[in-house]
Amino acid sequence: MPGLKEFGEREGIREGIWPTVEEWRKLFSFMRIDPLEWASVRLFEITAGAAAQAKFTGVSFDLVWYDGGCSDDRQKAIETCQRIGLNEPEATGLLVERSKEACTVMDKTDVWRAVLTLAERLPTTGRMPGDTVVSIVQNALRAL
Repeated sequence: MPGLKEFGEREGIREGIWPTVEEWRKLFSFMRIDPLEWASVRLFEITAGAAAQAKFTGVSFDLVWYDGGCSDDRQKAIETCQRIGLNEPEATGLLVERSKEACTVMDKTDVWRAVLTLAERLPTTGRMPGDTVVSIVQNALRAL
């Protein structure tokens, strides 16, 4: 975002050092982003993978979420909540809310078709460009 680096420097936010909650609030304000809305969307994104795995394997979300395979996702969720200053009960509540929404979304036929289509097209090694992922998902949602 243009001016973000300059804004951070003006506010004493140093590159390479994790900002405090107050510094994050300043950054969100500068970018005109609601921190709670940002965290809510991010938690949905983080939990969607576990929700898809739970649906695919036929087990509960919690069983997938607390498995070792989701340790990075759990850490990202904690960092997201810490970044905006949520206390533990608030963070837990928001995480539960977003994970339930992710599980509900996975039950939608068009969404599930898009998830399966993307899974079929993922490379066995390496990465896939984001614009390719978006194209695959959009086409699957339109049933192309």
